[in-house]
Amino acid sequence: MKNDNVLKNTESFSIELLLLTYPLLLLSGDIAISPHYLILILSVLAGIGIYFLFNTFSYTALIGLLISLFLSMPLFIIGIPVTPTILVWTYIFWRIHTNFNSERPARWNFMAVNTIVFTVFYLITTIYLLQPEKTEFNQTHVILFIATTILYIVLRYIIVMITGKWIPNFQFRAVHKMFGSVLGIGVVTFVTVYFFIESFRSAIINVFIMLFGNVFKKTASLLPEVELPNQAIPEDEPLEEVLIETPTSSDQINLGLYITIIAIALAIIFMIMILKKRKITIDTIKMPSYSLQPFGLNKRKIIKNQDINLLSTTNVVRVAYQEFEKDAELAKSSRLAGETVKEWFQRMGWEQDNQLIMTYNKVRYGSLTIPEEESRQFVATLNKIKINNFNKNV
Repeated sequence: MKNDNVLKNTESFSIELLLLTYPLLLLSGDIAISPHYLILILSVLAGIGIYFLFNTFSYTALIGLLISLFLSMPLFIIGIPVTPTILVWTYIFWRIHTNFNSERPARWNFMAVNTIVFTVFYLITTIYLLQPEKTEFNQTHVILFIATTILYIVLRYIIVMITGKWIPNFQFRAVHKMFGSVLGIGVVTFVTVYFFIESFRSAIINVFIMLFGNVFKKTASLLPEVELPNQAIPEDEPLEEVLIETPTSSDQINLGLYITIIAIALAIIFMIMILKKRKITIDTIKMPSYSLQPFGLNKRKIIKNQDINLLSTTNVVRVAYQEFEKDAELAKSSRLAGETVKEWFQRMGWEQDNQLIMTYNKVRYGSLTIPEEESRQFVATLNKIKINNFNKNV
């Protein structure tokens, strides 16, 4: 494993592909292969392939474009129109570029996002589709929601088991119990809702009718009867011929072409906006600026030279730490996401040097200056850890 970030980014990208199942369901009218089920398979296969790919090669925008094209082309082959395929391609490129173009991207809360997307498309089918289609689509929506949730839980379980091998005293049995409990509760909930909720609702209605039905009948019998006036039914009159202009095939072709051109233009603009974003790194530190202006030209020059030296010492600390993290990744001892430097050193059993952590915190989180001797000691301590654990010098 090259580093833990590749594994976590792959997981994030795979589960984000699952969100395409809901809009693709609306496009599955006359298509022989269901695109919403196809995307479930593609997300799993893409996760496996991308994990091994980016453990060997570094991510580039060109690779991201090719992968997104490779994943969206099967949808076009099975019969999805050009415009939705372009939108799917743009979405896939957006998510793969966001996940792999930064070392620690802001990941989505999948359960929350999945529930929101499911609810939105469920309401769309409920409002705008006819009753026969509405029932069928909503049942499939529920199945997709259950399938994506189970895939997410299983994927989380696999990721935790893989990363647990690198954590000392990791409780694998506790993870098995937790996974089994979550999956068991989900199965019990699904069986209860699917098989018993309708019977429970019918039982409540029957009890309600039995208890209050006679009351409603007596109340209705006391109300006066209202006679409706008889209205003469008009004789059938000949219907006038109404000419309905239907669009010609050429008009339909032109409209589809215009929509496709607009979709391509928007996709290109969106991709350019994505590519213009600079890569996010772990330590993006902007040093504070000072405006100390002592009297005298000579003193001003001395202060300026001192500022340059102090800035160089903080840069030495930052560069040394960044190189240390890269060497740790190559030695399969990288820092986990969300883990502090102190927690990382404790987990790996490295030398517990409080001065090392204090120096790092000064540069990483504070605006304190670092003396030259302190920066040298920081580099020397990291060098010692490398020699003892990585077998590599600075």
